[in-house]
Amino acid sequence: MFILLMGVALGYAQGGLPPLLANEAEAQYAYGLSLAFQGQKEAGFLVLAQLAENGYHNPYAFQMILSLGTSLLQQRSFSLIEAEKVPSLVNYLADMAYSNYSTNREVLYGYLDVKKTLGQWKDFEIALKQLVVLDPENILGNFYRGLLFYQQGRFDEARIFLRKVTQLEGTDDSSRQAVYQSYYILGLIELQEENYRGGVAILEKARSLADKDYNLDKYLAYGYQQILEFQKAYNLVSNIPEIFYGNDLAVLRIQTAFILGKPEWERFARAYEKSSPLARVYVLYAQKKYRDVLTNLESLMREYEIEPVRLFYPNYLRLKSAEALRDQQTKRQMLFLLGLYAYQVGKTSMAIEYLLPLEKEADLRPEALLTLASLYEEVDQVGEAILRYESFLKEKNLSTPTEKVFEVNLALAYLYGRTTNVYRSELYRKEAEKLAKTPSQQYRYWFYTGLLNYQKQWYKEALASFQKAQSISNTASVNYYIGNTFFLLQQLGDAQRYLEQALELGEGPEVYNLLAYVYALQKKLLDKALSYVRRALEQDPENIAYQDTLGWVYYQQGDYEKALEVFASILVRLDGMDFEGMDEIYYHAGMVYDALGRSSEARALWEKGLVINPKNGYIKERLLSR
Repeated sequence: MFILLMGVALGYAQGGLPPLLANEAEAQYAYGLSLAFQGQKEAGFLVLAQLAENGYHNPYAFQMILSLGTSLLQQRSFSLIEAEKVPSLVNYLADMAYSNYSTNREVLYGYLDVKKTLGQWKDFEIALKQLVVLDPENILGNFYRGLLFYQQGRFDEARIFLRKVTQLEGTDDSSRQAVYQSYYILGLIELQEENYRGGVAILEKARSLADKDYNLDKYLAYGYQQILEFQKAYNLVSNIPEIFYGNDLAVLRIQTAFILGKPEWERFARAYEKSSPLARVYVLYAQKKYRDVLTNLESLMREYEIEPVRLFYPNYLRLKSAEALRDQQTKRQMLFLLGLYAYQVGKTSMAIEYLLPLEKEADLRPEALLTLASLYEEVDQVGEAILRYESFLKEKNLSTPTEKVFEVNLALAYLYGRTTNVYRSELYRKEAEKLAKTPSQQYRYWFYTGLLNYQKQWYKEALASFQKAQSISNTASVNYYIGNTFFLLQQLGDAQRYLEQALELGEGPEVYNLLAYVYALQKKLLDKALSYVRRALEQDPENIAYQDTLGWVYYQQGDYEKALEVFASILVRLDGMDFEGMDEIYYHAGMVYDALGRSSEARALWEKGLVINPKNGYIKERLLSR
């Protein structure tokens, strides 16, 4: 037997071995398994390899061969096989297994493990594609496909498979790890594409699945740092043991501690000044060498060719140095850059704080007024926005571009419409209409006219205006509002059509959510609805409306326990809140409780919804039928 085994090990590809009789094959198979289970991996592997070479092609034998082969590839020393022959021997047997049993899932798993260990990624990808075709719901298959595309920089394709993993359920450790890693990689993709808020939301989901992963905490801290959530970034990075610190973590801690006014920033700056040029600049600040701070930061930006607006924390350091030097020009530049960055990452109130001083600067005042007006509009401070837009119109001169005058009149028409000052709204709307000359201006005029009618709940008039805007420019935004208006008019088929078109033209969480809700109301395409609302929640996980849609989709799928879990979480948060559509949430929650036979709780929820909106016909109908 030993001579036969060595023959397989040293000349496995030569053929010519005598065939085994059936009873001999079964006995040798049992013997090979026995050796493997006793921990004699090399001997067991060679016995089973000789069987395969003799034509004994049993999928279970190949599964064991591949399992043992992967284990041997990870060993460093061998007693029965020459080490340099192990990779080629294992690879030969893996190819034999695949050629005979390419539709056997367990064989495919083993083959993939071998090819991954050998680094033969082309064969790995072919087999992986086969596994996903054979078993589309396979968690590990979808994960590895996504991982491969991520490693190749093909992020859109990676998302398809990784998102699917997060939607599949697995109970074993490897499946749970695949779900965790999928969230992790999806978060990294968003960070690399500078969608920091989306990346943070996804990484938080990964974090909820893992007890402790300092690499994850590092990237999550980086994401929070980029969206100017200083305290969250600082808490994460300060909880990572300093033994794991490199320059990246040290600088992150220095920057967040500095902006939060925590004295420790100086200790870390001095500890890393030799290895990190940026840490060295902070040391210069500690030494009150403010001019050197500005010079060194300008030099670093030129060296790394980074746009100034993207460097919030260095710009904040420049601002503090300029203030110490009473350098008004640099201070103005930094205030503008800090405000612009804060606006870009959705920190509108912070952006206002940085930009507000600029409206007192005569040469910057016109642009500052426009920027601040639009920011105040975003945070619903309508009076402050109107004040600045009207100041701009009063102070404009002959050199003021007509395009800006048009935009301001349009904005004022919309804002006064929100204050119910119909006279002034109409005044500015007519002025905007006169100024709308280019197709772009005409599109915006009709789009804003649609918004004016929409906010007055004149939905038919709004629809007509939006459709005129669409005839000029077929954008994602106008399709979304047409779909939304059809939805409010309870024309769900038309709503679906326009929302699907909006999705084709550009993604957005509000589009994903509303389209998912429309599918759910029609009890159609519920798997797609579930996928869409999950994507919306990836970008805005705390949004109650999106969570309501998720619960409603589960309800329509008949998965009442999952729906209950979602609505139980929502109901805890609703106390003390007041927003449009709140009655619908109570209606949906009541339907779930009712489906679970908890009729008294359902009735209590419907009654709460009716107090909020006495006109809700669905709730009235439910209460009358009880």
